[in-house]
Amino acid sequence: MLLLASLRDYARRTSRAVAFSLAGAVFLSIGAAFLTFAAWLMLERWGGAIFAAQVVGSVYFASGLIFFAIASAQKRRVYRRPPPTPAAGAPDPVLQMIEGFLMGLAAGRGTSRNKPR
Repeated sequence: MLLLASLRDYARRTSRAVAFSLAGAVFLSIGAAFLTFAAWLMLERWGGAIFAAQVVGSVYFASGLIFFAIASAQKRRVYRRPPPTPAAGAPDPVLQMIEGFLMGLAAGRGTSRNKPR
């Protein structure tokens, strides 16, 4: 039971992380394309096409290394405490509630038969 709950939580966290990462990657790539084009035009006017290619390539290479470092640091596992198990002698609360209902039902039936009319 604990293993199934742990796997379910892991799958939920992983699927949520993948979905948000994919959406973030799409928006980042669109923004990076516009910013790259703007930086290329500015750097080409300032220092030429080779200078612009070196600067843009270096920025993307460095940011890729930074993201790989962040991703490798995020692979820590989350450990959860197992749910508390009931004591050996303690009955289930649902069974106690059903037993109380049946005892009250029996008491009510017992009192209605003993009434003289």
